[in-house]
Amino acid sequence: MQGITVTCLVACVDDVEGDSLASAVRQDMDLSCKIPAGVGGSHPQLVVGTLDINQGVNLPGGHLIGLEPEGAVARIQRGYLSNICTQKAVRRTGVAMRLIRAAIDEAASAGIRWLYVHAAEQNTAAVQLYTQQCGFEIEQEEGAGIAIRLNRPRRYLFRQRLG
Repeated sequence: MQGITVTCLVACVDDVEGDSLASAVRQDMDLSCKIPAGVGGSHPQLVVGTLDINQGVNLPGGHLIGLEPEGAVARIQRGYLSNICTQKAVRRTGVAMRLIRAAIDEAASAGIRWLYVHAAEQNTAAVQLYTQQCGFEIEQEEGAGIAIRLNRPRRYLFRQRLG
């Protein structure tokens, strides 16, 4: 998308033989998500979570695009979190929450003042994560008619004012 800056955050764990978490992650992932050992003898790592920060006026996500801020300043002060995902083995362990908190810090340092994220209405785990653990509030709800036309569940748009 033109005029959008994207920053990707990645969460990793060391790929150490005998480590139960690394073993569980390895069983449930495509090993193309493995980062080789680094300089100084560091262990190879396994990617267990990712998140993109999109910064710009025309953010991904359809018609629920966020109301703040308005005008030309939106180009640099509006951000949107997308592609938030974690490996099955690390779900409900705080990885997504730490990624989102790191994204909030990164977004604020990039000059973003309003940060947005979508979640499906029935994804109660995501709704609770955004609102109860990460400080977002619901800004808009997608209408049922639009969701039916687009053949998807209704979505919420959450926002958080930074700084």
